[in-house]
Parts: sequence; C-alpha cells; structure tokens
Amino acid sequence: MNYNITLPERMILESLSKKSKDLLELTDCTGLQDRIVQNILSVLAAKNLIATHHNKYCISEYLNSDMVKELNDPENKKIEIQYVLKSTLDMKQKEAFNYKKVSMNDREKKIFNGHIYNLEAFIDSLDKNKKDEQLKNQNIIFWGEVNYGKVINHMLNF
Repeated sequence: MNYNITLPERMILESLSKKSKDLLELTDCTGLQDRIVQNILSVLAAKNLIATHHNKYCISEYLNSDMVKELNDPENKKIEIQYVLKSTLDMKQKEAFNYKKVSMNDREKKIFNGHIYNLEAFIDSLDKNKKDEQLKNQNIIFWGEVNYGKVINHMLNF
C-alpha cells in the first residue's frame, strides 16, 4: 500500500501520536473544521493508520516500523516541504518568508554556520520542552543556505 499522506493527514497523525483523542479534541488541537477532520479520519482509517478505541481515535496497532519509514521517507518529506513553502509564499505575510542573496568570505561563512548551529540547538530545545501543545499553535521555521549558482544550474538541468 502507498502511504503518501497529505499535510492535514500528517497533522492528525502527529496529534494522535501524542495521545488518543476524540473528534472535538482533534478539531481543537489542529484548528481544522470538524467535517474536514472527519474526512481525514476516514482516509487514515482506510489506510489502517488509525483505529478507534473507547470512542477515541488512536494510532493503529498495525502501524509498523516499515509503514512509519515510508511515511517519513525523504521523498515524502520533500513533498511536504514543497507544500509548506508554497503555502507560505501564497500567504503573502511579510514575516512569513524572507530570503536574501549575499556574498560571504570564509570568515563570514564560519560565523554564519555558527549562528545556524546555535539556531538548530535552540529549536531542538524548544521541541523537547513542549510535549502536549496544540499543533495549530506551532510555528514552522525555515533556515538554511544554498549556493545561488548551484540552484540555477539545478533548475536548468531539471
């Protein structure tokens, strides 16, 4: 079976991975409309990714390591990132996405890499401190750097 999932489906699975929830709890946690959550739950149940137990939805006991591996496959993650980036750009919020082309010498590159290291450590610490936060309140943070020439060459070789 193909376990490619949409972003809303992934959001529901992430919510259920923390604890079992009923429809109202899922709607509150995700911020999605209840009819959308119901449709997603039907799809996830058809894929044997979730089950119901005592009127609550939970991760299916049939969800094994191979299924999780496919759900988190690099190609699936790439698709997820593309959707997130496209949606972010479509939102047209000034603070949502910024980028700048800059030149860096070796010293500046080392300083930049130090900032990236510190940012990743900070983000990792945030993740560890928040166990049961509502998913709708989480922030998506972008960071990184790539050589401009390599991007153009990659684009032209597609």
